[in-house]
Amino acid sequence: MRDRSLPWRVLALCVVMFASSGCAFIRGSAAGTAFVERDQQHLRLPSAEDALAFRPIAYLSPYTYVEYARARSGDGRSEALLYRTRGLGTALDLDPRHLNAFTRQWVFNSGGATLTWQQPRPARFAPTGIHYRRYQLHRPGEAGSRDCVAFLKRWDFQSLDPLHRPGRGYFGYTCRPPGVALTTADVAAYLQRIETATPSLPDFYIGQRVPRDPQALAQARGQADVRWGITAFPYDRTRHYPLGGSHNGGS
Repeated sequence: MRDRSLPWRVLALCVVMFASSGCAFIRGSAAGTAFVERDQQHLRLPSAEDALAFRPIAYLSPYTYVEYARARSGDGRSEALLYRTRGLGTALDLDPRHLNAFTRQWVFNSGGATLTWQQPRPARFAPTGIHYRRYQLHRPGEAGSRDCVAFLKRWDFQSLDPLHRPGRGYFGYTCRPPGVALTTADVAAYLQRIETATPSLPDFYIGQRVPRDPQALAQARGQADVRWGITAFPYDRTRHYPLGGSHNGGS
């Protein structure tokens, strides 16, 4: 006699695998990049203009949410990626010690650009918990250098993760126009004006269809404008850890 419960057993097994270490079939079945409505935006960067001209872009999968935000003020600029894990057994690899490498991922900070770090290591701005590191940026074709600061924040640390990594965080940078100074007071004021929100995310279900917008993906990756974006978007920093048992470094 045919066992009619077999499909449900397979589904239950996959759900258990997803909760503990991530089910590759599920993870790959519903992921996409699209523009985000502003009332669903997670991250807002300080800006004197461009706030209404740019629509935030997000990557969504069953195990992570990544949002790309940017802002412009004259020839000054800011960009950032916000991360939010989804599901059990997921955490973020967002170590402030790697802020140098994260910062070089941005299109604006690569492609022949020279970064000169003005601090030996990231410092922590106590009022906000943001780690930051100042640098000067010289880009080919620009007269003079830009004063910039890279920043990173982590929160919602996972109590079940053996490495106690965060479940939410962001990193990014802001640069002044060439020749315009970025003072210590300017850095403090900027970091205090970064805003985050936590709109609800869609529930995941088997067979879910996630919007995929090629224009949004191209814009986030700097293919639509070579001065903006991050080539590796979504630059996924999600790591999986086992629920119970020994830790093997994640996947």
